[in-house]
Formats: sequence, C-alpha cells, structure tokens
Amino acid sequence: GMITVDQLATELRLAPFTVRKYARLNLIPAIKVGRDWRFQSLEEVVSTLAVTKGNKTAKSAAMAMRRAA
Repeated sequence: GMITVDQLATELRLAPFTVRKYARLNLIPAIKVGRDWRFQSLEEVVSTLAVTKGNKTAKSAAMAMRRAA
C-alpha cells in the first residue's frame, strides 16, 4: 500500500516538513493525493535517496532499512 508523509518521516527520522519539501523538489518519488503526498514504498524512496551520494539522509535511510529487515 501507499505510505503517508508521516509514516515516511518516522521511518527516515525526518520532519514531515522535510519529507514534503523533498517530494516537492522531486528529490524522492512521490504522488500528489489531494493536498498531500503519498509514496509507493519505503524501498523506492530509500534507493532514490541512496543515489544522491554522500547524502546523510540516504545513509540514515539505509540504516532504517537494515533495522527493518
């Protein structure tokens, strides 16, 4: 199913504000639903962030994935 901004923010240990900003700036794959954003999957977002080399968010996201696995 789809992930909400709040769920993603919790997973990535980011503020919801930051998640929305990333979505708006096209830094992460997002779908606009009404006035808010939805995300296909945590994996998709994490792999996109991981491409942004040397990105501390990507690193913490990768850690979150390992913890969740």
